[in-house]
Amino acid sequence: LTSPPGATNLHATPTGNQVQLTWTNPTVLQWQDTIVRVQPAAAVNVAATTGSAVYSGTGSAATVSGLQHGASYWITAFTVDQWGNVSPPVELKVTGP
Repeated sequence: LTSPPGATNLHATPTGNQVQLTWTNPTVLQWQDTIVRVQPAAAVNVAATTGSAVYSGTGSAATVSGLQHGASYWITAFTVDQWGNVSPPVELKVTGP
């Protein structure tokens, strides 16, 4: 089986000491949920199991807190289909608020 389509329109907005994330989930029937993770920008391995969990579910928004002011991070979103296949990552580099 092939991997599901990835999330699109991943966007980050700093608000106070947090970063608000939004994205668009795929509309294919086999899509089951979206996983969002964060890790330092210097991380070598970006995968659906690395970094810290930010969100897992069927929504399209999450809040990231605990980021160091001025530090760079990768936000990655992965989609999972009903058979457990994982999409390639959609990545967004953000700076801690």
